[in-house]
Amino acid sequence: MLNQRALLLALVVLSGAAALPPSAAHAQGCQTTSGITYGTYVDGGGQTQPLQLDLLQPAAGSPVPLVIWIHGGGWLSGSRSPLPSQVSALCSRGYAVASVDYRLTQTAIWPAQIQDVKGAVRFLRAHAGSYNLDSGRFAAWGTSAGGHLAAVLATAADVPTATVGSVTVDLEGTTGGNLGVSSRVQAAIDWYGATDVLQMSLYASSTDHDTRGSAESKLVGGPIQLNPELAATANPITYVSADDPPFLVMHGTVDDLIPFNQSELLVDALRAAAVPVTFVPVQGVDHGFLDDATAQRVYDFLAGLFANPPAVTVAVAATTPNAGEAGSHGTFTLTRTGNLAAALTVRWIWKGTADLGADYSAPMSAVFPAGAGAVTVDLAPIEDSRVEGGETAVLTLVPDPAYRIDPGQAAATAT
Repeated sequence: MLNQRALLLALVVLSGAAALPPSAAHAQGCQTTSGITYGTYVDGGGQTQPLQLDLLQPAAGSPVPLVIWIHGGGWLSGSRSPLPSQVSALCSRGYAVASVDYRLTQTAIWPAQIQDVKGAVRFLRAHAGSYNLDSGRFAAWGTSAGGHLAAVLATAADVPTATVGSVTVDLEGTTGGNLGVSSRVQAAIDWYGATDVLQMSLYASSTDHDTRGSAESKLVGGPIQLNPELAATANPITYVSADDPPFLVMHGTVDDLIPFNQSELLVDALRAAAVPVTFVPVQGVDHGFLDDATAQRVYDFLAGLFANPPAVTVAVAATTPNAGEAGSHGTFTLTRTGNLAAALTVRWIWKGTADLGADYSAPMSAVFPAGAGAVTVDLAPIEDSRVEGGETAVLTLVPDPAYRIDPGQAAATAT
C-alpha cells in the first residue's frame, strides 16, 4: 500500500482547496448539475453501480469549451468532489467543467480507469448539444493519478486496443456506450503524473514503486517489474505520436512521490514527435501543488488554444476504403468547412497495421486551394511477393493552429 505520507499527500491534493459554494457559483453565472450518470459497472457482488460526473456550466449563448477534471489519489482513492476552487474558477472564465469519477483499483485494475475516462468523454460529446458544449474544444486536466490518465487520454486517441509483447488491452472499452462518438480531447494538462512506471524506481522517491503494495503495482494487479508488458500499456509515453493535442506539463522539481523525471520523459517523447508542449518545472516544490499561481498557467494555456478558435474545420473520410495490389487504390476525401477564402495545408500521419513505404505509398499532407472545400488523397498499395492477409492504413489528422479537427472525423481507415 502507499505509505502514510503518500496517502496524506494524495488527500491534500484532493481536498486542499475548497469547492466554490453554490451561492458563489450562481453569483458568477454558473450552474452546477451533480451526479450525472455517464456509465455503469458491475461490482464484485454482481450489483450494477453508477459512474458519475458533476458538470459546472457558465451562462452563455454559444457553445463553450469543456475542461474535464480527473482527480488524483494513486488510482486507489479520491472522488470527483469537492472540486478545487482553482478548477471551479474556470467557469467564470467561460469554460464548462466536468469532474469525473472512475473505477479505483480496489474495484478494477487497468485498463478500467482509462475506459471510464474515455466513456465520460464520449458521453459529454454525445450530449454536447444538451449541455451547450463545443465538441471540438475539449481539454483534460488531472493531477497525479489524474494527470497520468489525462496524458493517456490525450496520447491514446484513436487507439482502441494496445499490444505490448504478449499482452493486449482494450483501451476504449464500452463504458457508457456512445461507441460511435470520439473520445479525443484537444488539449491535455498533466500535473505531476506518472508517465513510465517501469522507470520510477530509478530516481529518488519516498516510495518503492516496484513493490507489490505500490499504487502502480495495484493499478496493474501485480508487481510492475514482474508485469512489464501490462505496465507498459499504462504508460502514456507508449502512445505518443504526432497527432497528439497540445500539452501543458507541470511538475515540482523536488517531488519525492512521483519523480520529476517522469514529466521529463513525457516532454522528451512529445518533443521528439513534434507535439506542441509547454513544460513548467515548479522550482523547489514537492508533490501536490494546486494554488492560484500555478492554476494561472492553466488558464493562460487554455486561453491560447481555445479563446479564438480557427474559422476552418477539417474532417476526413475513406471514400474508397478497400485497396489491393492489383492496381486498386484506396482514396480518402478531406473536407473543410468555414472560411474557404485562403489556401490551407493539412497534415496527417499514417497508423494501422500496414507499413508506409513497404506496403503502400501515400502523401503526408495536402493543400486545399483557395475556395476549395475538398481534396482527395490517394493510397497506392505496393506489389510484392509476400502472401499477407488484410492490413489497415489509418489516416490520422495532425492538429494545427490554422484549423480545427472534427473530433468525429479525425481519422479514417482503408484496408
